[in-house]
Amino acid sequence: MALIESLHVFKPALDRAIGGDDVAVGPARTIERALARALVHYYPLAGRLAFSESGEVCVDCGNAGVWFTEAEASCSLEDVDYLEYPMMVPKDELLPPTPAGEEERELVLLVQVTAFACGGFVVGFRFSHAVADGPGAAQFMAAVGELARGAGGVSVEPVWGRDAIPDPAAAVIGSLPDPAGAKRLEYLAVDISADYINHFKNQYNAEAHAAGGAWCSAFEVLIAKAWRSRTRAAGFEPDTTVNLCFAMNARPLLHASLPRGGAGFYGNCYYIMRVSAPAAKVAGSSVTEVAVERVSQKLVHPSSPTPTAPLRLSWLDRYPTQMALIESLHVFKPDPARDAAGQGLAPARAIETALARALVEYYPLAGRLAVSRDSGELQVDCCGGAGGHGGVWFIEAAVRCRLEDVDYLEYPLAISKDELLPHPRPRPTRDEEDKLILLVQVTTFACGGFVVGFRFSHAVADGPGAAQFMGAVGELARGGERITVAPSWGRDAVPDPAGAMVGALPEPAGASRLEYLAIDISADYINHFKSQFAAATGGARCSAFEVLIAKAWQSRTRAAGFDPSTPINLSFAMNARPLLHSRLPRGGAGFYGNCYYIMRVASTAGRVATASVTDVITSDYRTLLVSDWTRLGFAEVDYGWGPPAHVVPLTNLDYIATCILVRPWAHKPGARLITQCVTPDRVAAFHEGLLDLN
Repeated sequence: MALIESLHVFKPALDRAIGGDDVAVGPARTIERALARALVHYYPLAGRLAFSESGEVCVDCGNAGVWFTEAEASCSLEDVDYLEYPMMVPKDELLPPTPAGEEERELVLLVQVTAFACGGFVVGFRFSHAVADGPGAAQFMAAVGELARGAGGVSVEPVWGRDAIPDPAAAVIGSLPDPAGAKRLEYLAVDISADYINHFKNQYNAEAHAAGGAWCSAFEVLIAKAWRSRTRAAGFEPDTTVNLCFAMNARPLLHASLPRGGAGFYGNCYYIMRVSAPAAKVAGSSVTEVAVERVSQKLVHPSSPTPTAPLRLSWLDRYPTQMALIESLHVFKPDPARDAAGQGLAPARAIETALARALVEYYPLAGRLAVSRDSGELQVDCCGGAGGHGGVWFIEAAVRCRLEDVDYLEYPLAISKDELLPHPRPRPTRDEEDKLILLVQVTTFACGGFVVGFRFSHAVADGPGAAQFMGAVGELARGGERITVAPSWGRDAVPDPAGAMVGALPEPAGASRLEYLAIDISADYINHFKSQFAAATGGARCSAFEVLIAKAWQSRTRAAGFDPSTPINLSFAMNARPLLHSRLPRGGAGFYGNCYYIMRVASTAGRVATASVTDVITSDYRTLLVSDWTRLGFAEVDYGWGPPAHVVPLTNLDYIATCILVRPWAHKPGARLITQCVTPDRVAAFHEGLLDLN
């Protein structure tokens, strides 16, 4: 007794766009006409669910009709990434609504066709499971498709024949239990490559060979992996019974009972199979897992002797917000030419060797954070040399799958971030970890590609500084004799603000977990707002960054539902190197410490939520640099395999609202927005705000 909802996305057809007698009709009108014709054969779908005199549910074939909604979107399907997850258009905007005056539980079928500016369209269905199962619903949709393409009739005539379904002996139909206290589960869409599936098929066949050989389907591979992964992630007690339930098509079993052998039958015709086992057995089963295997871990020291005197940190370095290890993943595709020629070292060895050489000049990164006995201020103990208690943790790992198998670590990550980030074993205590400055992990994939995971203390380097160091390691890994830009410490050149006090951060009491989102933004979307801004300002220009931050700030404000009078702020960092050019050693060349100041735009929720994007752009931050990773230098780092395919910023503070602009894949023009700024229940509203082109 539920309406099963689905969205069906259709790209524009070029041949229909350039000619054809019915081009002007459009998809909505074409489907509406075909729907009316199909309902002649499938007339129960135009009825309503009701109760018979016996008290059982039946279909009242009074031809009440199928609710049909026609809608339009002013953007192209490309602008919303063809509704890939997470969807940039709320599903409720694309699904047919329940009209006023109708009882939703009585409806059998509702249809909505939404046409996009590119000529593509989305068909949204809400189909009563009481009248049709999956194969039955697909049979009806295919019939509509036949008629929409101009067929004179449906190729498979439908048959009702519900009396052919036997009633189980003593079956009692009751009500569903109340899901009181049930938790909301997260919706995920994960692409699985054919190679990933074949890997497990081949392994299964090999393991079963001793028993005379066997084969398994893609369904069996994926369900086995999903069941085991979910059981492990849920953390059930080992003796807890866990169940796997799935529907089996009963048409072959009821072939002799169904009219016409089941041809055209579209009612529910399945039975439920259930597999039960203790959680420990499922979680620890022998199905092979593509796991990250640690090859080695070690402390890397500078390759030559380095100074050991402690180094003072600037006031900005010591600020409480800097006491965090900033985490990121850098994904590098394989270089077939390099691999074929057998050139150089493997990625992990090349980076480890270059890291040791780079640490000779960047020796503070091999030290540890400590509190000065004299001043009580945070400083760097330069203890990273050979024989010292410092050094950079370096972990080498390997995965027996290709980067393609895990979608090049596009969001959502197919491998847990903690498997790709450097976490020494045994795990350091919180106090020990707070002293660490740099940790590196290189994870090599079967294809020859690799991922470099960094955890970098913000107390010692800001974004440009961290990228400068990574670039230096890259130079040396590519065979350079020395690094191009020698690093400079020079923290005394960063002035202390008069009367500034460095205290502890407040506890985030009652803070909500914010949802991590990765959203690709098309070039057309950005150019739309640039043109709108130019028209409204007499030809003035704005950047892609200004467009996207304005939209994100406005969309987040709308989605959060603040009271209109609530003061809201947009805070961002401005690079202070140009301002401190005369104070910094060598004019700032090579300086890698924190060197920025915080700018803040303040307004009321009502003003930001109701303003045009043009108004938001002109709120005094159009020239500012805010979490713009496209300009930091990470995208240019090259260890000998070319620059990264993409960079994945991560966060370990789920309650701080962030918005980061990064470069998209080379084959995706536009930009990528990494956000963690709304709670899970506000994600749809946030996407809706981003989609608004006004």
